[in-house]
Amino acid sequence: ALVAVMENHQRADGGIDIVIGPLLTLVVFRAGKRGLKFDLAVIAVLQVAALLYGLSVISAARPSFLVFTVDRLVAVSANQLEDADLKLAPAGFDRAPWGGPRMAFAHMPEDRDTAEAIMFTALRGKDLEKYPQYYQAYSANAAAVVARAKPLGLLAARDAAASAKVQR
Repeated sequence: ALVAVMENHQRADGGIDIVIGPLLTLVVFRAGKRGLKFDLAVIAVLQVAALLYGLSVISAARPSFLVFTVDRLVAVSANQLEDADLKLAPAGFDRAPWGGPRMAFAHMPEDRDTAEAIMFTALRGKDLEKYPQYYQAYSANAAAVVARAKPLGLLAARDAAASAKVQR
């Protein structure tokens, strides 16, 4: 799903790149035109602004953590994590990494009031995977992940359309 979103975003940005860059230059360019340098400078500034905006969007939406929570793996992007929560996170999970997503295991807090509060915030879109203070090393919890895993054949049996994808 993440790849599909990024591919769609790239297609939309491709149209902007064409309009701001070569197409706009083609429209305003006439040899010997008075003010041509100004026009081309404005186009260059617009292209740089579009590039900086695109880089900021990519930076904010980059996948930071792949978090196993309850019974699934969830991709969490940098802009889904709040600074206040990151400050409470254990070392290694206290900032969104740049070198690709880091694997994590999110454990539900044992304190009943805190666990209930997380369940209620999940109804508003902030589920356990968006609380890095509850992250632990994935490798230390691999046995718990395997215990909650289901055979891939169950998916193929339950959904005939998914069967071909499962086989691929």
